[in-house]
This record gives sequence, C-alpha cells and structure tokens, in this order.
Amino acid sequence: MTKNSNILAIVVVYKRLFSMSETIQSIKKLAIDLFIYDNSPEEFIQEKIKELATNCDIEYVRDVSNPGICKAYNKGFQKAVQANKKWVLLLDQDTILPPNYFEIFYEQYKENYCQNPVAYVPQLKHQGKLISPLKVSNSGITHSLDEKNLTIGLYGDISALNSGVFISTEFLRKIGEFSQKYPLDLLDHWLFKKISQQKQKIVVLPIVIQHNLSLFSKEGIDNKRYISILNGESVFLNEFGSYTDKFIYRLRLIRRILLLCIKGYWKRCFFCLKILIK
Repeated sequence: MTKNSNILAIVVVYKRLFSMSETIQSIKKLAIDLFIYDNSPEEFIQEKIKELATNCDIEYVRDVSNPGICKAYNKGFQKAVQANKKWVLLLDQDTILPPNYFEIFYEQYKENYCQNPVAYVPQLKHQGKLISPLKVSNSGITHSLDEKNLTIGLYGDISALNSGVFISTEFLRKIGEFSQKYPLDLLDHWLFKKISQQKQKIVVLPIVIQHNLSLFSKEGIDNKRYISILNGESVFLNEFGSYTDKFIYRLRLIRRILLLCIKGYWKRCFFCLKILIK
C-alpha cells in the first residue's frame, strides 16, 4: 500500500491506551502520517509510541491540562501546513476506519475535483442509527437526515460530526484556524457553518462508519461536560443566530429546565438557568 502523503490524520485521545483506541488500531494499518494529541491527566500512563509499529511518521503531544479538541486540531493543522499536506483527517479515539477508507476518498476526490469541495464526510452510525451528516439550524437545533433519501455526492448546507472528516488545509488557512471560542463542543457545527457561509461544497462519502457516541444521551455525561455543551450552544447561537433563533433557543432551554427538574437534575437546572438569564 502506498503512503497517503497528502493527508495528516489528527487523533485526539483521552485516558485511552493506544492499544485500546479503535481509531489508532484501525488507522495504523492504512499508511498515513499521524498527529496524536493526548489530553490524559498526568497520572495516566500511556504506552510508548514505538509500540504502534507503523511505517509512517508519528508526532505525539501530551497536554495534561485537557484543553479539549480545538487546541489539538490547531496544533495538527499547523503541523499539516509545515509538512505541505493538502488535507487533514479529523478523528477521535472511538472510530473504526474501514481498510478501503482512503481508496473511497480518492475516488470521490477525482470524481468531484472540478467542484473543488473543501470537506469529505463519511456516514456515521451509532447503534444502527445515522447520526452524521445532519442539519443544524442557527438556533443550534439538530435534525437527523433521512437515511433512505440521503444521496452520495455534493452538498452545500449540511453539518457533520468531526470524526472521519477530511478538511482542506487551504480552506482552513482561508478562515484562519479552528475557532478557540469552541474548545470542545459545537466546534464541528461551527466548522460546517463556516463552510456554508463561504459557499463551499461538501461531499458525502459512500461509506458507513460505526461510531461510539458518548453524547448520545446527555444523562450519560458528567456535569463538567454538560456545562461545556451549554456554553458551546450559547456561543454558537450568539455567533450565528438571529433574534428569532435566540427566542426559539430560550423556549427550548425552558423546556429542558422543566424536564431536568422533573428528573431531579438540580445542578443542571442551575446551569441552564444561568444561560437563560444571560
């Protein structure tokens, strides 16, 4: 297999051994340079890079401050620019890439070359349900796409979850970098909103990837992550939302507060109230 010299894969891990990361174990067989950003705390003992035994260049960065994914993506993007890469491939630690993933990407790249798309996105499924690509309104409301009517090829105004996405480094240079206003949550939707604003194209790839989505249920995350999601929604709304979008979001927030109160999630009720009265 020839090395994919025009692509740098950026993998963000947290408290996950290389040998236990489905992403790293699947991608190390695919002949691609890796930039691994490890947000694990200091007490977490990671395996040695040499144990990955790949035939590609690997750069490893450890950041015990756990700043999220934005800093990791920007560091990886800078590395890609220095190495003259045309594409970055964004990945989390729980995505299993099929062996033919890059072959499909290059097929679609050749087919859509004249349209100059800036992003190629896979179809992600969690427990059999299509979770990406999707539609996101300016008020932050996500809408699942109908899997039966989802066609392969060019799109203009859709969003996607980060993992498995190819992004043009030329486009990233054009918009500056990943926005530091979104250290973790809503960064993916911010990116695709910028693509839409720039009137650029996105290609949906003819491939399905199984993805373990930890955020499928907000009750399944801790309060710190819940606050991160709320802050991301608030920033996204302020950046892209109209007066009507903000009004709709406030109504949704009131409904969320009521549901959280019924379930007894008092701390989360308090977090939502803080956002509501801003």
